[in-house]
Amino acid sequence: MLRAGELQGFAPDAPTAERDVSAWVTETGTPPGQAATEVARLKRLGFLAGVSEHLHPTGSAPADALSLSEQFTSAAAPRGELVQASKPPPGVKEARFPVAGIPGAVGYDLSSGGTAGHNVAFVDGHYYYLVGAGFPAGSPNPPTRAQVVAAAADLYRRVHGMGG
Repeated sequence: MLRAGELQGFAPDAPTAERDVSAWVTETGTPPGQAATEVARLKRLGFLAGVSEHLHPTGSAPADALSLSEQFTSAAAPRGELVQASKPPPGVKEARFPVAGIPGAVGYDLSSGGTAGHNVAFVDGHYYYLVGAGFPAGSPNPPTRAQVVAAAADLYRRVHGMGG
């Protein structure tokens, strides 16, 4: 998970860990109508555990951020999660961007219904990682893509090679 100061303008709350796949799907905000499908998908991938961390803004900007990690039984499974998790939901616009310094990382901006966000997802060993920040479109001084990339790069440097 991110450490204090790694995502500029945000401070981490206590992380939440979950080994039960159904509880994890609820924790990550999957809509109830899609929960059973998501539980089955994660079970097929070999989900072992997940940790999520909400980050709250330290200034007055209306924004939100998160860091999460999922552990799987194999090194192939997180790659499948990377492909699936970086697909935009219906009605959400996506713009991909390159992420230097993190091999195979996927950077993507999402926008829909007056909200926007920057995300970086990557895999290392048996783990899938996501760092993201969201904000109302048109917000003054929103989190930047560069801030999210820098935080993800810090996380990658810390975890690389430790994930089995």
